[in-house]
Amino acid sequence: MSFAPQEARAQRLATEFRDIQVLPNLDTLVRYRRGGDWWFGGMVGGIGGLYFGTINVNRLAPDENRGIVSISSGDGNGYYTGLMSEYMPVGKKFGVSLKVALFDKRIGSGFSEVISGVTINKREVDSLHRYSSITSNYYISISPEVRYNLNDKGLHLMGGLDAEILAAARASTVREFDNIGHITEQRVDPSYEASPFRFGAHVGVGLDIVSATLSSGMRFRLCPYITLNSGTVTTTNLGSSWNTVFARFGIAVKFGFDAITDTIRKYDSSFVEPPHYLATIQWNKGISIPSYRTAERLAVADLSLSAVEAPSVDITKETIGPADETKTPTTDVTIAEADVKIPDSKPGVPEIKTPTTDIKVAEAEVKTPIQDIKTPITSGTTPQEGTGTQGIAAITPDEVRPSTPSISTNEGVKPITTEKKAPTIKVGDKKSFYFTTTKSINLSPESKEYYDALVNYLKLNPRAIVYIVGHTDNQGTDEELQKISDDRALQVRGYFERKGIPRRRLFPSGKSSQEPVKPNTTEAGRRENRRVEITIGNSR
Repeated sequence: MSFAPQEARAQRLATEFRDIQVLPNLDTLVRYRRGGDWWFGGMVGGIGGLYFGTINVNRLAPDENRGIVSISSGDGNGYYTGLMSEYMPVGKKFGVSLKVALFDKRIGSGFSEVISGVTINKREVDSLHRYSSITSNYYISISPEVRYNLNDKGLHLMGGLDAEILAAARASTVREFDNIGHITEQRVDPSYEASPFRFGAHVGVGLDIVSATLSSGMRFRLCPYITLNSGTVTTTNLGSSWNTVFARFGIAVKFGFDAITDTIRKYDSSFVEPPHYLATIQWNKGISIPSYRTAERLAVADLSLSAVEAPSVDITKETIGPADETKTPTTDVTIAEADVKIPDSKPGVPEIKTPTTDIKVAEAEVKTPIQDIKTPITSGTTPQEGTGTQGIAAITPDEVRPSTPSISTNEGVKPITTEKKAPTIKVGDKKSFYFTTTKSINLSPESKEYYDALVNYLKLNPRAIVYIVGHTDNQGTDEELQKISDDRALQVRGYFERKGIPRRRLFPSGKSSQEPVKPNTTEAGRRENRRVEITIGNSR
C-alpha cells in the first residue's frame, strides 16, 4: 500500500510517499520514499512566433531580370521534441537543467506586393504581383537553464541560453497575380541559405502538476511550461536580415529515483480492536464542555474594626456658650457591611451596634477644645427613664476617646482564583510543539497542558484517535535523525498511556528531517523544524 501524506496532498506537490507492508513476523515495515534530487525525461511541444527584418527573394520567370523582392514581416510556427535532465535539491529554491531538442522545426512566411509586367493578348501590361516566401529550418537546440521555485506547489521560473545548430533548410517562393483568372505559382528557391548557427536566450514559467510512483524506488512528474525565445538572425541570404521571436509551449515528463528510509514498527500482541458503537445524538441544550465551569460568587469579606487614624473630617464650629464648648453639625458617614463598636469606658453606657447604613452624626455637645474628630459619633438626646430610648448624655472630655475603625481584609476572606481557559479540541485539529535542541525529546510544560486537556477529550470521545508525528532539523546523520524523530513520537505516546489512554488509539511515527516547515539554513528555521505534530482523528 502506497500513499502520500494527507498534508502533502492538500497543501503542496507530493514529495513523499509511504509504503506499508506487514512482514512474516507480523512486524510492520513503513517505507518513506522522498523524491530525489535528479530527474530525467523527455519533452514535446509546439512553437508560435513572429518574423521581422527583411528577407530577399528572387523574382520568378519571366520577371527574374527585374531584381529581387524584399519581404519585411511575417509569422511562423513549428514543433519540437527532445530530452532533458534536471537537478533540483528537495527543499531548495534553485536548480539547474539541460534541455536538448533533437528535432526542432520552424516554419516562417511573409509576403510583399510588387508591380511586374505580364503579357495579355500579346501585349505587355504592368500588373500587381504578390510574392510570398516560405522557409523551413531544422535545428538541434541545446538549452542549459536555471530554475527558481516560487512556492512549494510546483510553480517555478526558468531562464537560460540557447545554442542552435542548423541540420537542414529549404525555402519556396510563391507568386500570385490575376491574368485571365487568379494564378498561383510556387517554386523551390535553390539560392536560399540559412545561418548554420544561432545563439539566443529564453525565459519562462513552469508548473509541476503531477507526482506519482511507477514502481518501488521510482516516480514521475508532469510539467507544462512556456518560454519566450529570441536570438541571432536566421538567414543573411541575398543581403537579408531575417529574425524571429517565438514562444515554446511544451510539456516535460520527468522520471526520478527516490531516497528511501525504512522504519520497523513492532507487532503489538496486546492490541484489541476497539468496539463499534451505533448511537443517536440529539442536541437539546447545545454543547456541554466538562473542562469549563461557571465562576463561583465571591464571598463577602468579614470586616473587623480597630482603632487607627483615618482621614480628618472638617467640622464646622458653632459657638454655643463659653469658648471651650462647641457643637458639631450632622455629618453623613457610610461604612460597608460592618459593625461599629464604640468602646464603653463608662459603666452604664450601652454598646451601640449599627448595621450597614448611612450613619448620621447628630449634634453633640463636646466640652473640649475644637480638634479634628476622626471617628463618627452616634448621639442622641439624653435617655429618659422608662422610655427605652438610648443615647449618649453628658459626655465629659475624659469620656471622648476618638477612634477610627480599621478594615482588615485578610481575616475570613476566601482567595480569588482565576482558571486558565482550557484548549479547544475537535477532530481535525493539528497542533505542533517544539524542542530546544536537536537531540532533545523532553516534553515542554506547555505541551503537557495541552496533552492533559487532550486526555480528557479522548476519555469523553471513545472513537477519537491521535496521530503523533515526530520531526527533526538536519543536524545529524539519517539514522540519528530518524531515531530522534521516532523517540519524540514515542515519548508523547508514553505520556498518553500513563494517563490511561490505550495504545490502540495512538499512532506515532517519525519523519526525520524529511518534512521541514522552514529552511534548515538558519537556527530560527531549525528551531521550527524540531517539533512533534499532534493531529486528532476519528476512527471509522
